[in-house]
Order: sequence, then structure tokens, then C-alpha cells
Amino acid sequence: MSNFEISPLNEGQHPHYREIIRQGLYQYNREQTGSREFVDLALVALGQDDRVLGGILGGSIWGWMLIDTLWVSDEMRGQGLGSALLAEAEAVARLRGCKHVVLETFSFQALPFYQSRGYLIYGRLDDFPPGHSRFSLKKDLL
Repeated sequence: MSNFEISPLNEGQHPHYREIIRQGLYQYNREQTGSREFVDLALVALGQDDRVLGGILGGSIWGWMLIDTLWVSDEMRGQGLGSALLAEAEAVARLRGCKHVVLETFSFQALPFYQSRGYLIYGRLDDFPPGHSRFSLKKDLL
């Protein structure tokens, strides 16, 4: 007989349990790596009317810049804004002492865009979502 019970947590149910789980992993990671200092990254491109035209969200940790989100509005696609945002994120990464950048994209998003900017595929999940692939990419900053 086991001395534990496993049960699902519904949305909003015992939110402190979720935090205990996260902090438990973070504590273990700190014990292994010595730190978990994550520094946020948020870049925004604004039009003349202060309308958001695009941006990048992510952060840096352990010498890596993690790009979580890169978005460019439909009207600005193909005009160099994505390249400018990515170049600025890489410049921030270098200033922070990062040696690498990592990000993910889907087959219906921007794989050729990232590859043309020096990002290499190191992982692929086919049929995620169904009919598409998810790609993990990285770039070494020189």
C-alpha cells in the first residue's frame, strides 16, 4: 500500500499547490546550478499612433537568451520588423553575456525566417499540432 494519493487539480483549486510544485523544482535546479536568476526581456515596436506593431518576449538565464514569443502584425510582415526585433534581442543577449539563443516555432509560422538568420534545428515534434510540426531552434552568438 502506498503512502500517497494522486489527484487532478482543477483550475483555481488549491493554487498554492501549483506554486509549491514550481518552487520545489526551482529549488532543486538552484541546488544543481547555483542560481536561477531569470532576467526578463520585453521589446515592443510601436507605430506613430502608439499602436503595437510587434514585439518579443522572453528572458535570459544561464548564458542563454530564451525567446518565448516573437510577433509581428499582419500589416508589418515582410517589412523587416521581425528581423529588427530579433537583432535587438540578440544584441541584448550579448550585453547580458549570453552565448546562445533558443526558441521554438511551428511549421506554419516562421521556420525559414529563423533559419535564414542562422538558427539551427535541434529538435522536432511531428504532428504537434496535428498536421504540423513544432521545431526547437538555437543559435550560437559569436
